[in-house]
Amino acid sequence: MKTHILLNPAGANGAAGRRWRQVEPLARRTFPNLVLHQSRGPGDLRRVARDLAGESGLVLAAGGDGTSHEVVGGLMAAHPTIRAVMGWLPLGSGNDLARAHGVPRDPAHAITGYANIATGAADVGLVEYGTLNDGRTATIFGNSLTFGVTATVLEQMTRGNTPHRGPLSYFLAALRGFVSHTPLEVAVDGAAGTFRVVSITNGPTFGAGMLVTPMARLDDGALDLLTVSGISRLRTTLLFPRIYWGGHLRHPAVRHRQIRQLTIDAAGPLSFEVDGELMSGFPPFQVSVIAAGLPVAKPVHDHSS
Repeated sequence: MKTHILLNPAGANGAAGRRWRQVEPLARRTFPNLVLHQSRGPGDLRRVARDLAGESGLVLAAGGDGTSHEVVGGLMAAHPTIRAVMGWLPLGSGNDLARAHGVPRDPAHAITGYANIATGAADVGLVEYGTLNDGRTATIFGNSLTFGVTATVLEQMTRGNTPHRGPLSYFLAALRGFVSHTPLEVAVDGAAGTFRVVSITNGPTFGAGMLVTPMARLDDGALDLLTVSGISRLRTTLLFPRIYWGGHLRHPAVRHRQIRQLTIDAAGPLSFEVDGELMSGFPPFQVSVIAAGLPVAKPVHDHSS
């Protein structure tokens, strides 16, 4: 069975390429039939993953959450006839979906874990929304789809050319975002409100480790909706650090429920975050879950030695 490494060497401000070079000899010893595919620009790895989806082999997304997003989307283009199984080699700054799948943070440990794998299937999310020319498009997400302050944070990081360097970088940017954020006026399944955050997650964390929905499971056939509304900007900012340990769930402004379908409507276009990437589109946003849609490989470690 071939092992395909789909690498974004520019990930994590170039750190992904450096980390790969450190573990490449181990990877080539571990996977004799290794094939390396390197991205030269946005969308490259999505196209590679789409071409590999029909082959029986292991496809490892080597980078961070952006790389994971491209590979998940490329493989899911072949749903429901995917033959490849997906894994993760965490070389980026966030690695939220890799973490949710139990992949060790140390890339070397991840590689040795994938020498023996257990296969399964994970849910993925789908969001459909409008485009500038009155058309409709869709985006697959493996981990998270969020509206509100999270999009504000990514907009600030993009505008300021801030490199994505992991939890501390995101924490500082998030603090600035919470202070300057304008409330979001949307209707969630027809119920209009003023929201600070509208988050739909598949895994338990986003933003490089924020424990936004600790109860979320990747294989339960549902997504987790979390909203924050009815509080001031100051109280929202004070609430923010509690997300790192799940303490926000006890706050009266926070609501959580599981969903399989959801519609978000608004008066105009919205920016949103999907798997750590900033996007924008026109309402309505129709969210759904594709249960057990993605074949995945789980690393197995031999603890007897």
